[in-house]
Amino acid sequence: AVASACTGDESTQASPERAVAALHLLTLFGDGVASLRQQQQQRTKHRKRKAPPQAPPPPAPSEAGADGVLERVQQLIVLLATHGLGTRQWPEAVVLAFLECVAQYSTAVAAVPAAAVPVVQAFLDDRGVRSRDGAVCSRAAVLLQRFLRGAQTHLAPYIADIVAGLLPVLAQPGADADRLGLYECLGAVLGARPPAAPELLREVVAPLHALLMQAASAPATP
Repeated sequence: AVASACTGDESTQASPERAVAALHLLTLFGDGVASLRQQQQQRTKHRKRKAPPQAPPPPAPSEAGADGVLERVQQLIVLLATHGLGTRQWPEAVVLAFLECVAQYSTAVAAVPAAAVPVVQAFLDDRGVRSRDGAVCSRAAVLLQRFLRGAQTHLAPYIADIVAGLLPVLAQPGADADRLGLYECLGAVLGARPPAAPELLREVVAPLHALLMQAASAPATP
């Protein structure tokens, strides 16, 4: 249902309302899958502490299916990113629902370059942090932080593009809260310690240094 709502050609794609509803359901489903996997991991640790050394018992049906369900969801997210919402102009409500969804499944998305590239592009262009709508820009910045935190171990191929995409946005006038959020995004990216971290850090600090020097040289107000 999600795939049919968010992919297809212009003649078969669903209404924006249906696409938003489908994406919200997929996002909520991710909460349930994450909870199931956490319970599975806790039960596995408990059995290891109490059971004597022997062959592990077969997993319960729900445990055996958790990874399979997540794999199916990952395939669906890749489909959305490569053939649906990540590559087509949609209304802002649909785009935000899409960004919310990929932030929920950030690790699965970032692990597949074919999905990660259009997703990162959607976050950084006028569908995300460069949107003319201030509310969309603010929400996209929050979701980008969430996406980067979850995908940190897979960020290396995209770090330079993310920094290059965020710096021009920071150079433009905007709300202080949004700017702080974008700097947190840069912190998450540089926290992955890419090989070019010193050069990228200089690029990030340069505009801050210029602002501080400008503030220091401004005449004091009475």
